[in-house]
Amino acid sequence: MTKKMKAILRHLNKPWVIVLLLLVLATVLRVYNLNQLYVFGADEEYQANIAMTLVKDFHPIWIGVSASNTGFYLGPFWSYFTSFWLFLSQGDPLITAYVAALLGVFTTLAVFYIGWKIFSMRVGLIASILYACLPLIVFFDQKYWNPSTIPLLSVTMLYSLYKVKENQKYWLLFALAYGLVFHTHLSLAPFIILALLLVRKGIKKSVLIQATALFFLVISPLIIFDYFHKWSNITTPLRLGQIASSRNINLLEKGKALGETVMRLWYLPPHTINANEILTACAKFRSQPSILAVPFLAIVLIFFCRKQTWKNENSKILSMAIVIIVFSYLLFPGGIDEYYLLGLFPLLLFIPGIVWHKNLSPILLLLTVTLGIVSVLTTPNPYGLETKKQKISEVMAIVDDKPYDLTEKGNCHRFEGWRYLFSVYGRAPERSDIDSTFGWLYPDEITEVSTKYSVVMEGKDSENIGFTYQINESRQKLLDN
Repeated sequence: MTKKMKAILRHLNKPWVIVLLLLVLATVLRVYNLNQLYVFGADEEYQANIAMTLVKDFHPIWIGVSASNTGFYLGPFWSYFTSFWLFLSQGDPLITAYVAALLGVFTTLAVFYIGWKIFSMRVGLIASILYACLPLIVFFDQKYWNPSTIPLLSVTMLYSLYKVKENQKYWLLFALAYGLVFHTHLSLAPFIILALLLVRKGIKKSVLIQATALFFLVISPLIIFDYFHKWSNITTPLRLGQIASSRNINLLEKGKALGETVMRLWYLPPHTINANEILTACAKFRSQPSILAVPFLAIVLIFFCRKQTWKNENSKILSMAIVIIVFSYLLFPGGIDEYYLLGLFPLLLFIPGIVWHKNLSPILLLLTVTLGIVSVLTTPNPYGLETKKQKISEVMAIVDDKPYDLTEKGNCHRFEGWRYLFSVYGRAPERSDIDSTFGWLYPDEITEVSTKYSVVMEGKDSENIGFTYQINESRQKLLDN
């Protein structure tokens, strides 16, 4: 090796150079063709409608969206956060796509730093490269909704619980992050089990008081809401039996779904439609687990079977966090939606750098990263935002300024945020079928005006992939005539 090559390698080994390269890699993969790849569906429409009530008439709100399958309302942080971006863009949701992507970039850097500080530079580097490139993670990072924060909160809480043994002030960081869990997604709520296990080793009374006060301050909007609504949120656990009976999902199904998700994490084939991969309603169109994921499953298994894992304090905290998330997922009596495991993803990525084989691991890493980049760059999305904008332009060219009503049809791609998107990129309908769900957020925009046209937007799943529309003379208008 020449002196010049050695000098280059020394420079590349510097943390700031690594951070810069990671920043470029993670950003390019997340913003490439983002205006088309952005998935804007019912979840995004729900959040956007809530946020727009703040943009149009700012007022205090105490809750955000409801946590699916639980009846528990999350805190309003994400609604305020979203309202800021929609205020800047005058309601255009494309800005939120870039916010989600940049949040994913920041999480990539956090994975690098935390892996480095808890384990080693190698662990942090490998975990962050994987986080930057794995398609399933990139696709979720391109979706803007409250669970977007789960991976970042997961590694933040892991880091804070690791650092409390050195400085108990890190309990404050844990309290802040754990409080935000109740504003974003409850899949990370079981992290409190690991915190309680570590508290038993001792915590200063002053730190405990400060951390508790900070936690309650962060969730204070929910406390205010509960006070005026007969403690409906805090009593949610009492209704878990009803949730279980309504879903009727057994442990075997959960285990199968868990295994498939973990395998899909490591590999997705090229040319897969990102919307189909991450939307719960499109689960039947997802890519099936590949044999290419088996080496990583073996690495995870080796990690948990090693005695060193349970003797080393750092590895022990990581393994306990993983076990807690996995068992909470398996035992929760609700659904088996894949995004419930978003907090697990970055934790698993630390393992390949810990269980490292000097000959085989570099080859496996290079192959996985290369395939991941190819899959990300070749993904199409005939259901993306740019396609929707084109369809809306075509519809509005026909409808012109005449009153119309709007209906959404389809199976997997039925609820695609059409009502909100028409209001931003065209003109809001007089009525829509989604009003029965979201209409309470914009009651003044629903009218009884007779409509000339009935617009039907339909998402095609397998045949004629993409969207079609029908514009019919409204029956109501014909009756008026």
